[in-house]
Amino acid sequence: MRTNVGMGVPGTAVSGPAASGPAVGPAVGPAGRSAVAGRRGGSRRARWVAGALALGLLATACGGGSDDADGDAAGAATDASTSSTTTPSTGAAGAAFPGAEWDTADPADVGLDGAPLADLATYLEENQSNCMLVVKDGKVVASEYWDMDPADNREVWSASKSVTSTLVGIAQDEGLLSLDDPASDYIPEWKGTPSEAVTVRNLVSNDSGRRYAFETDYTDMAVIAPDKTAFAIGLDQQHEPGTHWDYNNSAIQTLEQVISEATGQDMEEYAQEKLFGPLGMSVSIKRDQAGNPLAFMGVQAGCEDMARFGYLFLQEGAWGDEQIVSSEWVAEATAGPSQELNERYGFLWWRGFEGLPDDAFAALGLGNQIVLVMPSQDMVVVRLGGSPTGAAGVANQGAMVTEMAEAALAAAGA
Repeated sequence: MRTNVGMGVPGTAVSGPAASGPAVGPAVGPAGRSAVAGRRGGSRRARWVAGALALGLLATACGGGSDDADGDAAGAATDASTSSTTTPSTGAAGAAFPGAEWDTADPADVGLDGAPLADLATYLEENQSNCMLVVKDGKVVASEYWDMDPADNREVWSASKSVTSTLVGIAQDEGLLSLDDPASDYIPEWKGTPSEAVTVRNLVSNDSGRRYAFETDYTDMAVIAPDKTAFAIGLDQQHEPGTHWDYNNSAIQTLEQVISEATGQDMEEYAQEKLFGPLGMSVSIKRDQAGNPLAFMGVQAGCEDMARFGYLFLQEGAWGDEQIVSSEWVAEATAGPSQELNERYGFLWWRGFEGLPDDAFAALGLGNQIVLVMPSQDMVVVRLGGSPTGAAGVANQGAMVTEMAEAALAAAGA
């Protein structure tokens, strides 16, 4: 059973190992209507809007980056890495990869009808978007910017979680950690506590059972705590691991310590060396007041950067002749649910969208930051920008994902 896309609505949870239906937020159909009606749905939407406002405050509270700043670390890493990516290349299977710039093509040159993509651009412009990018066969076939330049970066919010997940995958590929390791191997504060049973797999699947409440997650941790990693680690265990699914930002922030302890590097430095640099991404990660990189949000990127990230997953973790993250990780992270409680969720990636190809998956963030990957069409569609008109709610994001996918399918004649 597939369920419609929704963002992780604060205060929403699913328990019971046999659960397989909608797990977070209202289910959203093509028209963007909430399937949750009445007082309960309204309360959830109110909490979601409150969370959006809280995270808006967070955007100005954290140091180490801004919505339109590339960041010194990103620039340095890009300068050091692009010498080998200055011209487009092809991988072992003949796939095209961008160099310092993406190759471009008219839609017709890669077998697409350009009209649905033009209609999509109109729709996105009318819905507070800052940029749109469509990649087909390794070439940009549609690119639009509104109140944003191609070199500008902005906060991609929870789409950052998919980046954090990828860093875990790279570290596992390097033998530095295992998904089935107790997280307490890297978080000694949890040894001798109920959290000792939490694994790295639980943290990237959002079924860790760590303490979750709306105020704790979206206010106390995300906005107020100067040391977000320490705050998140210091929360207690609310449920047995694997029995309860929560969209738990605090639990995900603990991955910052897991990654840094496992790799012996600052998490952002590891990301620049192993992921951003090799892909030619000019991005940075925000930090809290204690200097910790954020793991639950914080990536500052542009449309072209996020298209590179999506294209890496379209190519099963390969970039040219280099395997950045294993194809096995890509499949496990995106092709199926990572647990039995929420069939739409992989390893910090969303999947199982109603009406989309079964192999479609996406990195999603607050305010409709969307990186949609459609392997069966060999396409990546990216949209960054502000929240659509009205409340920054779940329904708008579900409708927008559907519009983007339908435009891509129509362009491909599928």
